[in-house]
Amino acid sequence: FALDAISSKAKQGKATFTLKDQSFFKTLLQRMPEHMVIDLLFYNNAPVIYGIGLTYKKTYEAFLTAYDVTYRKLRPGKLLTFALLKRLQQTSLTLFDFSRGNSSLKQEFTKEVRRQYAVFYTHNIVIRLWWLLANYLYNTILDSKILYTIYLFIKGMIRLNSR
Repeated sequence: FALDAISSKAKQGKATFTLKDQSFFKTLLQRMPEHMVIDLLFYNNAPVIYGIGLTYKKTYEAFLTAYDVTYRKLRPGKLLTFALLKRLQQTSLTLFDFSRGNSSLKQEFTKEVRRQYAVFYTHNIVIRLWWLLANYLYNTILDSKILYTIYLFIKGMIRLNSR
């Protein structure tokens, strides 16, 4: 949790573990430890990157990763993926699923990509239009560096005011 708080994702306003999320993952770990894989990669005794994966049937699903930006030049995601793939070869798992997204790191390991779709369905035209508008605005904000920066600023101000 401490590594996540200083991760590259946190710097972008995308930190993974809110208090609610921490409780959820602790519960998952207590209830199904045989299906959770938590990896930490250290450099000079300092944690650099974490990865959380879930296993089911013969599949490893890469679920969450984040790294300390101080170590960006070490390519921590690549190092962790290499170590993880090497270790998983020793198990009965036969499929490594990078999960959603198509980052350059993922492209270095595979050219396979599965498209994911958001499906919204309702008979109510007002709700359907609302969903379309909300989805359009969400994607527009995420795709625009300026709008996303403004969003992060407002989010930070709301967080400060709620303390």
